[in-house]
Amino acid sequence: MRHTFLALQTFHLGGTVTGGDTHPVSGQGVTQGVWSYDWRTRRYKVHMQFPRFVNDVYDGLQDIYIVNIDLSLHGDNLTGDVLAHMRNPDDSVRMELCGSLTGERIHVDY
Repeated sequence: MRHTFLALQTFHLGGTVTGGDTHPVSGQGVTQGVWSYDWRTRRYKVHMQFPRFVNDVYDGLQDIYIVNIDLSLHGDNLTGDVLAHMRNPDDSVRMELCGSLTGERIHVDY
């Protein structure tokens, strides 16, 4: 089954990333992580995490790995592969999901 949702990630100078998305619509904390560039493969990769809550009770952590990120020539579009682990409070893996992503840069004028 294919599922699509919207997300907004901000890649900060120095290698950190923050973001949020429309899935799941509730029970998600703030997404935080790190990004890096591999000079050998000329690709970026990202690792993000967010805590999950059910009825205001901690329900584990979600690990999200985005790999094989390719940027367009001017850096305005990207594609990548996604692997996510939904972890229980004891850190055991409850579920594993995989998929792909496409994205575009949002230009902000100050």
